[in-house]
Amino acid sequence: THPVKLLLRPLTAGVDFVRRLNRTFGWRFTLMLFCAFFGIKGLLYTVGGVVQLPYYKEYLGVSGADYQMYGSIAVTPFAMKGIIGTVSDAMPLFGYHKASYIIASAVVGTVAFLALAVFEASAAVSACLFFLVSVEVAVVDLLCEGKYAEMMRERPESGADLVTWVWATYHGGSLLASCITGPIADNLSIKVVFWICIPFAAAIIIPTSLGFMGDARLQKHNRAIKWDKIRRHGSVLGLAVLMALCALVQALLNLGFRHQPTVPLVFALAVSAALCFLAFRCLP
Repeated sequence: THPVKLLLRPLTAGVDFVRRLNRTFGWRFTLMLFCAFFGIKGLLYTVGGVVQLPYYKEYLGVSGADYQMYGSIAVTPFAMKGIIGTVSDAMPLFGYHKASYIIASAVVGTVAFLALAVFEASAAVSACLFFLVSVEVAVVDLLCEGKYAEMMRERPESGADLVTWVWATYHGGSLLASCITGPIADNLSIKVVFWICIPFAAAIIIPTSLGFMGDARLQKHNRAIKWDKIRRHGSVLGLAVLMALCALVQALLNLGFRHQPTVPLVFALAVSAALCFLAFRCLP
């Protein structure tokens, strides 16, 4: 093998891989996943994790214990994925099961980053804004996962190509976020990080609005709430609702009792045990 070809093999293999993805799933869906998993789950999720420590500790001057409480509030939406998926399946929004929810969450996340960049928010308000950022990440992550799982079932011959693309783009976005957040926080202002995140939070609105996700719009007579599906899976839906409510209550307890950590700790332990028991009861 020629040495130059050997050195270029990783690049040519990557190009061939992307071409194969485009042939199998179309360049629109491939780009949609890039925006979702590089920009949202990769970059924004990682920024949301690593930026909070310097923001709370150095910019707002809160204690380490308070920082942990505020950080736990920010990740609460990830415990609400069950209800997010259930609602999107049973209640089409403007005729779409997924696209409208993704656009709405992207608007929420973009506004949250804009508020973090522009306003001098208190620690409690900042925690609520990071909560809204996580809403976007959780919604986009969950609904795009559902869509690419559906695409993989329809094209089993594609193997693990989509999963490889998803995780490659996710780690690429995460690496970029890890590389830029620290230097910017140390040498410029932590607010600059939020300004950088705004276009990434909003970017997914464009391919989703253009139909790149492949989420077909339902006919008007099919847009009603799917009560039959809710009744068939009532126990699972009830568990998802309960989990979401418990997550919200946990976030409120963390916010209201941050100087009395025993209260949210006892609640978390009791709820965890109860939810585990109910989850086993809901198993088919």
